[in-house]
Amino acid sequence: TGDPNRFFELDYFSNPNIQCGGGPCGIPGTADNVSVINQFKSWVADYRSTVSTAPNPPDYSLILTDMDGDGVLDDTDEFPFDATETTDSDGDGVGNNSDAFPNDATEQFDTDQDGLGNRIDNDDDNDGVVDNQDAFPLDDSESQDSDLDGVGDSADAFVFENSESADSDADGVGNNSETDDDNDGIPDVSDTLQDLLVISVGNNRILRFDAQTGLAKGIEILPTDGLLTFQSDMALDQTRQMLYYSSASSVRAHDLLNRDSTTSLTLPAYSDGSAQLGTGFPTALEHSYQNGSPHLYVSKLRSTTISDYFLQNPRFPQESTFAELADDEDDTENVIDMYWHNDQMYVLSQITNAFNISQSGTTVNTIGNTNLTWLHDPYAFVVNDGLMIHTDQRRNKLLMTDVQTGSYGGIFADLIALGYSNPTGIELTNDGRLLVAASDQNVILQFDGLSGEFLGELVSGFGLDQPHKILLVPQLQDRFHEDADKVLRPNAGNWYNPASSGRGFNIGIFNNRLQVLWFTYDDDGNPIWYTAADFLIGHDFEADLLKTKQHQDGTVTFETIGQITLEFSNEREALMSWQIGPDSGEESIQWLQFSLEPDVDSYTGMWTRPDAPGWGTAVINNGDKTVVIPFIYDDDGEPRWVISDVAEGFQPFEFNMNTFFSDTLCPTCSGESDYRLESSGTMNFDLSNQPYWSSDFIWPTPLSGGWDLNQTDLVRISSEPTRPR
Repeated sequence: TGDPNRFFELDYFSNPNIQCGGGPCGIPGTADNVSVINQFKSWVADYRSTVSTAPNPPDYSLILTDMDGDGVLDDTDEFPFDATETTDSDGDGVGNNSDAFPNDATEQFDTDQDGLGNRIDNDDDNDGVVDNQDAFPLDDSESQDSDLDGVGDSADAFVFENSESADSDADGVGNNSETDDDNDGIPDVSDTLQDLLVISVGNNRILRFDAQTGLAKGIEILPTDGLLTFQSDMALDQTRQMLYYSSASSVRAHDLLNRDSTTSLTLPAYSDGSAQLGTGFPTALEHSYQNGSPHLYVSKLRSTTISDYFLQNPRFPQESTFAELADDEDDTENVIDMYWHNDQMYVLSQITNAFNISQSGTTVNTIGNTNLTWLHDPYAFVVNDGLMIHTDQRRNKLLMTDVQTGSYGGIFADLIALGYSNPTGIELTNDGRLLVAASDQNVILQFDGLSGEFLGELVSGFGLDQPHKILLVPQLQDRFHEDADKVLRPNAGNWYNPASSGRGFNIGIFNNRLQVLWFTYDDDGNPIWYTAADFLIGHDFEADLLKTKQHQDGTVTFETIGQITLEFSNEREALMSWQIGPDSGEESIQWLQFSLEPDVDSYTGMWTRPDAPGWGTAVINNGDKTVVIPFIYDDDGEPRWVISDVAEGFQPFEFNMNTFFSDTLCPTCSGESDYRLESSGTMNFDLSNQPYWSSDFIWPTPLSGGWDLNQTDLVRISSEPTRPR
């Protein structure tokens, strides 16, 4: 927060009756804030009348807020920031909707639903193995973990080898030891190309970008998966491709190889019996392998100790001390960054400034004379060519320190002179570029790592809001590293070429098949759509291009008019090639993102009447914004498309519809891209449990006819959407 009073925190708010990270949140009789409050609350309440006799202030209504929008005002909502909960009848801290025993403060969970709460049930998962002998007491499919790697024997392909647990291609070599887990010829990650993860503090998320081009690749860690602050940091397990990040007073983990993985709690603030962080915020993280085993190093606010958490079994980390930065227990350090380089750990502190530590942690050396006066407010650093290059937030410069002598190495870059300020995170790429986050301008800058030449902005905007720590990770090559039949899954929704806005494509996902709708124009400038469908093979899609025709009896026929090919480089970019008769062409297209927020509800996909009549609508949902593009017909049976305006918020949706015309955007047309649009009516959609489509629409001249529907039933025929990447 920057507020000096932040140091007067409670160690933690305790309640032994609820769970925090797998253990009680306190100790009965010793650490039990809830018990103390319950003991004294009635006495405190008697100090004054329950209802004040003072008149309400004239602006009283202004404080009648409902912060979580659940329909219950905050003054009566026991969970004012949680829309899923409003009441806690037994006062145990767990809302009634989540509490299996809402009137029993000693119980909250009943895993096996046998009527006995987990606290008194000696076999929580009812698998026949009592909890104190069950390695997985809440999982009825597992009870034993012979190699103590955190994976139960039933699911472990290497029951007695704790460095491996999966063998996707069944070749006898574990996934952690392979670079192509499913043996499909596509490496899981790139040896050279990198992506950049950025902690975006202002909107509480971790974003991913292409470190070569700056292309946005979506939200890696959602706002719901943690609380990120200016003290949060990240570290990477290079072998397992596991991201660790500090969130509030804990450390969480996220599997980067698994497109749809959820985060998990690795190190809670407090735990009963297993490793914990204890008092103090984690301020810096680093990861390395020692003797073939994974270790996570954590520093904490105002602590001189760097802790070592052995993560061979991530369910039960083992804690030890890696290094002590001071001999006097009354000393304090604010370690804010750590960096492994040439088998040494370099440490940056806001008090003593800099240390290097041997690989074993037994030797700790202060770099320089303990007071590097040129550093006023250092935040992060890298080591390059014998120099520590620091970001200094107060001086708005990148400063250099000789790692051997601790002497001043000069100014690497003056950000103020370049028009930027508040440098925070810093990283050094494989190709020698220095990447720096400028928090005030919400940009990622790039410099030549040796000469210091400013190479411009790599990323500007794209959801960045107060970027702080940054981390380079290998670029994913095979998004489905355990499935030999899949390599990537392009983002569903609209795709377009920014240079020819006004036409585009919609890609629907049908498991490993794609359906592509091409929204373009005929030779007369009227809107027309074509379709193609086939399997996505690796990165490539190739299919016949079809034109449809609706007849008077409502039947639809298909005519093959050409070919279309899509070569995907990633989930957001592709090269599109087409051939229609003697004509052909190609253009680069990209996924169209019109909201940078995570999806509220995702209705993205292709929807049609249950009997699949050969027409329907593409629905595109980004964040809280929704657009529809119906692919329908005019009175002559010709395939036409129309597009809605953007609706914000929740359904049901009412759209104003627009028809586009263009003489320059048809496949064979030339000239500067141009189009006109005409308002054409309205359409209503409810896409909830009983989806329907109503339409009051008339084609503008020169087209004829309209499209009238009255709560026509709809089904989504494409696959359930996944989070865009």
